Amino acid sequence: MGLRPFAAAVAAVAALAVPLLAPPKASVPNSSAETEPSPPSLTTVPAPRVPTSAPSPLGSTPTTRTPTTRTPPPPVTGPTSTTVPKFSGFLAQSVDFVTAEDGFVLGYVRCGNEICFALRRTVDAGASWAKLPAPPFGTGPSSNRAVFDLHFANALDGWAFGPALWTTDDGARTWHRVDLAGPVVAIASGAGEAYAAVETCPASSVGCNGPVELYRSAVDGRRWSEMQGAPAGLDFAPGHFSLVAEGQTLFLAAAYPRPELFVSADGIHFSRLPAPCNPDASTSGVGFWLGQLTASTPSDLALTCIGPPSMAYQPVEVFISHDGGRSFRELPSPALIGLGAEVAMAGPTTLVLGTSAAAGAWLERSVSPGTSWSTPFQAHNECPGLSDLSFVDPLHGAFVYCPAPLALPQGAPDGAVYLTSDGGASWSAVQIPS
Repeated sequence: MGLRPFAAAVAAVAALAVPLLAPPKASVPNSSAETEPSPPSLTTVPAPRVPTSAPSPLGSTPTTRTPTTRTPPPPVTGPTSTTVPKFSGFLAQSVDFVTAEDGFVLGYVRCGNEICFALRRTVDAGASWAKLPAPPFGTGPSSNRAVFDLHFANALDGWAFGPALWTTDDGARTWHRVDLAGPVVAIASGAGEAYAAVETCPASSVGCNGPVELYRSAVDGRRWSEMQGAPAGLDFAPGHFSLVAEGQTLFLAAAYPRPELFVSADGIHFSRLPAPCNPDASTSGVGFWLGQLTASTPSDLALTCIGPPSMAYQPVEVFISHDGGRSFRELPSPALIGLGAEVAMAGPTTLVLGTSAAAGAWLERSVSPGTSWSTPFQAHNECPGLSDLSFVDPLHGAFVYCPAPLALPQGAPDGAVYLTSDGGASWSAVQIPS
């Protein structure tokens, strides 16, 4: 399945801090330990509801790896026990579904005078949610146990990641810490394998902008091996880095130090694909940097190219491929008036883009071969962010509007999970018990 960010990675919000000439590279903070909240009891609560060219060999050295995609969010400016914003209920941060019915949500709840992470699970497409035991993760950049995002390969095996990496093999009832010697910025999985993109700096560092290394593991294992044959020298930047697994096929895309796109059919050998984004403003007047990549099959993928931001607008180019990225066709530009763009592919011909601005966030949807975009979701409450926009099949998808780290500073009653069952044509919020 395709890209998943912080809810873990609020690409649009990351763009708010971008300089005018090109999107910036950002870092994932880390820190010290926190006390672990006592686990809540398990209950179930009902809820409402362009160039064309053949890939060239990059070179290959076999090793072991893991894929599953996501992008982490901006640092959580988490509250302390003496400065807890007023809120009630459950503030969602990251969501991931493994089937149309079965999904997990990571979020914040109040626990006494503090804020704690909590996990919820649905097995009926959001009609009801079960409370899972409180996870051992830390909140805020001052925690060396902090996570931003969730990714599950199936109903049992999953990961929570950010500055720290945690793994579960029993459906999020227990978690185990894994040390990959750096912040984990993306995870993807397919065909029984998991892949992690790790920044090459200590997990305890703050302000890391290191290059990314790829690691691999069996989805049901805890032993990760560095992928020696993977592309080297790619830098991470929120909203400009993608790790996407579709079955045995793994895609890797990065904007820095230059737009590059790679594919591997076996997780070992990589080939370079043409990246249609042109960052050179001297040729067209506007430079476009590679944004995000998504896929619905190993052959059908799409990506965005992001131009320089102005006060409340950032130009976006959208490209689609039906031959595994060997050639791309540009789609009509969406009427996005915002900064950044998350992208998700419901099926080979259906794309959904998400963007944000100071006044809120919205989605744009296109169904090829149509030439227009519709707007199935708009929110205007001054929370500039959405994350984890993704589809688990051609009809069913999810995203988080105003993820917890954005909702908390504003006292906003958001952190809401939205679901679709019609390929993104309409979206409904679900209520999750605190």
